Amino acid sequence: MCLRGKATYRNLSRYSDLSEKTYSRCYRQAFDFVEFNLLSLAPLLAKNSVWVAAVNGSFSEKAGNETYGVGMFYNGKHSKAERG
Repeated sequence: MCLRGKATYRNLSRYSDLSEKTYSRCYRQAFDFVEFNLLSLAPLLAKNSVWVAAVNGSFSEKAGNETYGVGMFYNGKHSKAERG
């Protein structure tokens, strides 16, 4: 689903047959994403295979004091901690 603007219940309901209330009810229920991913990948992976997780972190330079999450982070490009 591709929509314009924020993913609010009202905006989601504009582009589907479901109402805001239906989305609200569904999002109240807990969902185990880890179990879902494991069940989705289980047929693709052999029983005795080795699993590897990789993370590709990126550094974004930030300006201003009001930006949420601004702090000192490691920038691999410059091999030092920088404000970002």
